[in-house]
Amino acid sequence: MEFSSHKLLETSEQKLKGCRTRQPFLPPANAMNAINPTICATCHTGSGGCCRIEPGFESLMFGLLPQEVERISLDTGMSADHFTVTDKPRCDFIRELATWFPPQAEILRDGTRRRLMTTNGACIFLTDRGCNLDQEARPFYCRIYPFRFDLQGNLSLTRSKACLAQQDALSVYSVMRKLGVSREELEELWNRYTQMIRDRKSA
Repeated sequence: MEFSSHKLLETSEQKLKGCRTRQPFLPPANAMNAINPTICATCHTGSGGCCRIEPGFESLMFGLLPQEVERISLDTGMSADHFTVTDKPRCDFIRELATWFPPQAEILRDGTRRRLMTTNGACIFLTDRGCNLDQEARPFYCRIYPFRFDLQGNLSLTRSKACLAQQDALSVYSVMRKLGVSREELEELWNRYTQMIRDRKSA
């Protein structure tokens, strides 16, 4: 449930070659389903974290795909009206997304958006233990954050001072080690995400 007001800093693999001092840690297969839950929960014990947004800035939240809404409904037994809001994102937000996160710009291209509800700026599924959704039920962007891929396939970070995993991290691989996730798993998630968007566009 991240938003675009964070300062963005491209950290592609090519730019990181000069600062890597060791090979990236590659966790075992299926580690994405056992991603380190402690660091994300700790990140949200205060008032920060990517699952919170300052009240009044909800127009900068990402939208959900129909498949994501359906997964959450199946996981929670809740109807979509009980955890989503349909509204209109700001035009400048859509233009910005087209530059640094094109998949979301496609989701919002018709000028409307279904997004997660918030309570006092916190995601409706945020608890004192972190996200209350099963890993597979979470929106793709929530699972990929803070990583993303550019159009050339380079792995990058969405920089945020609120992200505990990024503190003292020297590279994108340092953040991957902290979160216990591999590039292969991120690529698999990203490909599934973008394929759903392409399917929606051609429907």
